[in-house]
Amino acid sequence: MLYILTEETLKVRTGIFSYTLVTLELYRVKDYIIKQDLIMRLFKIMTLTLYTTDKQDLVIALTGIPQSNLNDTIRELVQRARAKSKIIEIN
Repeated sequence: MLYILTEETLKVRTGIFSYTLVTLELYRVKDYIIKQDLIMRLFKIMTLTLYTTDKQDLVIALTGIPQSNLNDTIRELVQRARAKSKIIEIN
């Protein structure tokens, strides 16, 4: 898998010979969860699961990514994308 994070989108590419490219507008991210089991902690990797309002891809799991503050980066980018698009979240 290849993950491409830009200011406004997250792209997830899967496959080698033929591939699928999923593009998620960041303003659609609703919540996220970081998961690490013992083995993942030993290898300093994690799974970051994004819950979205997108109809096609409600849940996107970024699996096996290096342990980092990516969730904070995504949170900031989501807030910027919402402000730019004038999106207001209503619960």
